[in-house]
Amino acid sequence: MLTFRPSFARRVVAALLLTACAVAMPPAQAADPSHQQFLFAYKLVQRGEDKLAAEAFDEYLTNYASGENRGDAIYYRAMLARRAGQPQDALDRLEAVPAPKL
Repeated sequence: MLTFRPSFARRVVAALLLTACAVAMPPAQAADPSHQQFLFAYKLVQRGEDKLAAEAFDEYLTNYASGENRGDAIYYRAMLARRAGQPQDALDRLEAVPAPKL
């Protein structure tokens, strides 16, 4: 005879809920190359690889000038310029951003 264990039931319910969420919510922007490039650059920042991150953000800004993460990329690129001892470059990058249209 099978015995019912509450901890096992909780695990089964949790697994079913996770599976349902994974099926119901497709990975956002998973196939979007611009988003992948942005994430790549951002992860380089997180790992402390500032030079490579700067190059990756430059590539993102060149290839996806109107990308969804453009503002964030400009900010991180300016931050990296400042970290590299280039405060004027950082300022120039931030000042070049057009004001938002209201």
